[in-house]
Amino acid sequence: MALTAQGTTVTWGAFTLAGITSVSVDGVTADIVEVSPRSSFTRFKKYSDADYDYGTVSISCFSSGIGTADVGKYFALSVSGDSVSFSFTEAYLQDYKWSATVGDVQKVQLTFKCGA
Repeated sequence: MALTAQGTTVTWGAFTLAGITSVSVDGVTADIVEVSPRSSFTRFKKYSDADYDYGTVSISCFSSGIGTADVGKYFALSVSGDSVSFSFTEAYLQDYKWSATVGDVQKVQLTFKCGA
């Protein structure tokens, strides 16, 4: 049986997830666009940031209170634990997976697509 991620707290809107076994963040990325003027005498390219992608957060837990009817909804997502703390004002529940094995606990895998 998996051990819980001691001290990790995850909330999504009014839901507080229990028995967190893993949290994975795939990272924040930014698109970069070349904005070099064609009249530039220095011949060096110039870049500017464009759209940001706040990535996805995947969470495995034993209990969530969240169900399939919540897929597509969005609320604020907050994750805090030992030496980590981050939050997103909009986190869409993109994927909900549930599994159970005879003699074992029920497990839930949640994937959130994060926005600003």
